[in-house]
Amino acid sequence: MNKRAAIGDKDEWATIKIWTTSAGYVSMKDGVDRLPPSCVLLLWYSSDANGAVDLTKAADIHPLELMAAPAQQLLLRDQCFDAPLVLLDLTKLLSAINTDIQTVAEVFNQEGGDITTFTKQVGKPISRVLDKLYLEDATIVAGGLMSQLVLKLLNTSANRGLSKRADAVRRIVLVHPTLPSSCVNAMLRTPYDKRIANPIIDVVYDTEKMKTKREMMLRHSFQKGNAIVTDVDHNDLTQLVQALHSDYFTQDGGECTIEWKEYDKEEIDTVGRTLWLCELEIVMNRHTKQFQHEITDLTDEIAEKIATPKTDEIDDVDEDDDGGPDEVGAIILRGSRVVLARSLAKPPKWKGMRIPAAIPNDDETPAQTAIRAISDICGIDGDKEVSSVSALQPLVLYRGRSHCTTVFVYYANDAPPPGPLEDADIEDEEDTYDWYTYPRAMAAAEEPSRKTLLTLACALNSAASAKRIPIKWGGVFGQELFEEGGLQTLSGTSTTTTT
Repeated sequence: MNKRAAIGDKDEWATIKIWTTSAGYVSMKDGVDRLPPSCVLLLWYSSDANGAVDLTKAADIHPLELMAAPAQQLLLRDQCFDAPLVLLDLTKLLSAINTDIQTVAEVFNQEGGDITTFTKQVGKPISRVLDKLYLEDATIVAGGLMSQLVLKLLNTSANRGLSKRADAVRRIVLVHPTLPSSCVNAMLRTPYDKRIANPIIDVVYDTEKMKTKREMMLRHSFQKGNAIVTDVDHNDLTQLVQALHSDYFTQDGGECTIEWKEYDKEEIDTVGRTLWLCELEIVMNRHTKQFQHEITDLTDEIAEKIATPKTDEIDDVDEDDDGGPDEVGAIILRGSRVVLARSLAKPPKWKGMRIPAAIPNDDETPAQTAIRAISDICGIDGDKEVSSVSALQPLVLYRGRSHCTTVFVYYANDAPPPGPLEDADIEDEEDTYDWYTYPRAMAAAEEPSRKTLLTLACALNSAASAKRIPIKWGGVFGQELFEEGGLQTLSGTSTTTTT
């Protein structure tokens, strides 16, 4: 076996792929050791609706297919930039960690909580690439979890990073940034007037609440920049590129008013330039032993892919049934409160709060699936932190005509934290779950979950009357329904029985 065969196909290596779009008469220059000044650098990976690494989608759709149309408008039609748009594609790198979003999230959260060192999984590979690209007066774009890494590059005291050079980065664009408190405490402590690198930071928030929560701390550390609230999908590479338009931050709270057009391979601008789509590889020159950039023109190949209609996927699901596959869920009780889960994916997998549930695997029992739903969705150790409520049979939640979720009931093993029980009622939109009393659950949960929680409340209070379950830690979930002797409906009115 020769050496190349033993090493394997480099396209399958767990590394960072670099794709470029540029306007010109020829493609980007080959054999140089740095990017042109004022280039735009995007950090991104191919993901599914939940934010997990999606290798299947990555194999079906090339990133340059997603970038071509908005890049053509930015570089040729509207001429927002003169320098290339460069994409650091982290899909292969992150797939070596795990394709599960919680594992990817853990790595980025670890990165964002430590200002001193980069992790081997993400921080070090990216910082090495940036060293070899040698940014000058650049714009960096990132969204979601990767926003933490961008802030770290501007703050870190490690050898690699962008914090020591004032001319490396001119502007940062963060789209729906996920910034846990650990990242805020570690990365936003230094005031703006104490920084060497102090770029403009423009932020696209998903809600006014998140803007209010994070904007003050961000401006303490980075004074210059704009902030808007707009509903976009930061996992969508096309929308990420669109956020670079010079008119993008003139909108706030509404849909984008910029008219985006489709990609046209034959289009030229007023001075005769066309759009070039390329791959950039960083290789060592065998003579000088220095790193240099090798450019491979992919324009014709990508244009052909874009022009070829995609094969429609076969949908075996009944069109009249929007419920999806059957699932197994879990309800966790702690006194008069219950756990409801939220989706942190962008866009969210579901809106509002719901009972956590998962699709069962072939090799597990329904109860095992319920425990897995608790662990995977909420981050609660289902094997150690909860116990089954034997006095109650599983409940049933219906979503769509044929979809059914079997819901097991569990009780938290640990008591609430010291202090007033109401302290647990504070919502944290950056956490996967929160505790809810019955009235708050009815206001926050989606409709199928509300109906099941109403059933649960009746069953629990009946069991409590028969002394089959403990009454502690604030009472019993749903006790508010029975305080006046009447039963509240979902709309909040009181219903009494008459004869």
